[in-house]
Amino acid sequence: MPFLAQLQKALDAHQPELINVCPTPITWKDANHRSREAGFYPELDFDGMITLRDWIDQDAPNGHAFSLALMTTAIVGHVKEGREYSNSQNWHIWVLMTAHAPEGSKGKTLITFDSDVEPYHNQARERNALTFEFSYVDYIRKNKAGRSKERVWQNMPIPDRLSEQGFCFPFIMRWLLQLPEKGLDWRHNHGTLEYLQGFVQLKS
Repeated sequence: MPFLAQLQKALDAHQPELINVCPTPITWKDANHRSREAGFYPELDFDGMITLRDWIDQDAPNGHAFSLALMTTAIVGHVKEGREYSNSQNWHIWVLMTAHAPEGSKGKTLITFDSDVEPYHNQARERNALTFEFSYVDYIRKNKAGRSKERVWQNMPIPDRLSEQGFCFPFIMRWLLQLPEKGLDWRHNHGTLEYLQGFVQLKS
């Protein structure tokens, strides 16, 4: 069973209806993004991978409080050498979540979890706190009706982050593997996410 399917099974066993996991990693914002960029990575197989647009159109299909997607995104552009393009292994893994308002309430919240959060957090502004993630947040706001003013929360710096700098894969995997038992400590207030342990709301 693929890892994300195993994660969903473990989450449902411990805390049913808490988190719905996207069944594939997400790399591309939409089909056009994939058609423009996928050819630069002929060694990688993107068949069957859900796009960000697919995910935001169907998130929370089973009534979960949160939807979670494992993001695998390129962080460096392509370099043209003669007639050929080259690229290095500059891929980054991070997590994008959506917190869904309780039934009968409006509004959703976007949440990012990243290994490379800068340690200056105190109500930081989105454009300063989010680097390459901002383009994905911005895409959702511009392409999903009713989500143009979504709030964004980001995880606070992790004390041992520097010891794992450059190793986003084990960092993210460790956090995901802890989710089934630890869950998320969170609180809504009148349909708005008011508290999420270990995360801070960013200024727009």
